[in-house]
Amino acid sequence: MRAMLIAILAAAALWSGWWYIGARGLDGDLRAWLDGRADAGWVANYTDIAVQGFPNRFDSTITGLELADPATGVAWTAPTFQILRLSYDADHVIAVWPGQQSLASPHQRITIDSAEARASVVFRPGSDFELDRLSAIARDLRLNSNAGWSAELAEGRLATRPSE
Repeated sequence: MRAMLIAILAAAALWSGWWYIGARGLDGDLRAWLDGRADAGWVANYTDIAVQGFPNRFDSTITGLELADPATGVAWTAPTFQILRLSYDADHVIAVWPGQQSLASPHQRITIDSAEARASVVFRPGSDFELDRLSAIARDLRLNSNAGWSAELAEGRLATRPSE
């Protein structure tokens, strides 16, 4: 009985350590990517990056996100953006957009409102982010432009899978 308790505690300690290392690595990767955009001349601001979800998930939340490409003048701002992943399945990522965000160009600014906007992306195992399949959904999507137009979509779905 004592050996079993020691084995359980050791397994829990190893899993906890693995999760902690993975969470810190993911946090560092996100910060490095954003810093890389800034080094390339982009506006790449954020308020905070948090990784939660112990013990079986890596749920990354970026708050106060502002990205702008000076070459095109396109900018995206969002109060939050989430990247969700199971800690034992690195090839499956879920992206969750906030209820309100904005997309701007030199010609107009579009406010995007939605009840739900998310995408599930699965990469080929062992690949360098080679897409296997994707499914995305947007519900109650509303676009309002300062150029005087608007559009609404009750529900939209997009899915891709490899062909035979």
